[in-house]
Amino acid sequence: MLRLCGKILAALLALPLAYLLAAWLLGSIVFSPEDATEGDITVYLITNGVHTDLALPLANDTFDWTTVISPDDARALTFAPAYVAFGWGDRAFYLETPQWRDLKLATAVNAISGRGATIIHATYLPPLRATANSIAIAVSRDEYRALVAGIRASLRTGDDGRALVLAGRGYGDHDAFYEAHGSYSLFNTCNSWSNARLRDGGLKHVLWTPFAHDLMAVYR
Repeated sequence: MLRLCGKILAALLALPLAYLLAAWLLGSIVFSPEDATEGDITVYLITNGVHTDLALPLANDTFDWTTVISPDDARALTFAPAYVAFGWGDRAFYLETPQWRDLKLATAVNAISGRGATIIHATYLPPLRATANSIAIAVSRDEYRALVAGIRASLRTGDDGRALVLAGRGYGDHDAFYEAHGSYSLFNTCNSWSNARLRDGGLKHVLWTPFAHDLMAVYR
């Protein structure tokens, strides 16, 4: 019995170690476009240390996000937004965990299981600049169109083509939540989503990562 318990314990310890090892190995394999050129549209890769967002111009001559979402979806904007940052994730986790201290075990377990619905958190922002947690990425118009298409494909939309908003569910006055496609899990996290969208745009990305720091390191 003791031997069996020891094997079970060893297996339980091996699983998270294998996960972390895979994340480290695959997160270090970087793909860079062979024909990369300096673009004239600036997007941003933003992190809070755990989660990543992709911030795009709210409107330019290549694409106008207000045809899909609206700053009016936010509770009470006090400025004219220049950018909108998109983050994807588990619906319950987003809505029930505005702060890490609000995290419940049941919410975390449900999120990593891949059983729950997903949403996109959109934050309307003023003009941005590069900081330690906000990396500017210059993209071409073709890359930008592909990046936009990948994000749009993650949004659930109505018959009018507009994203389905969760009215009144923002964290503050400058953000909103929208219904999304896809399932969140240990292997398809918010950071995996950001990485996949960069891949859609033909931009630098890693083979796979569930973590923010691997993705940020690509552009530092």
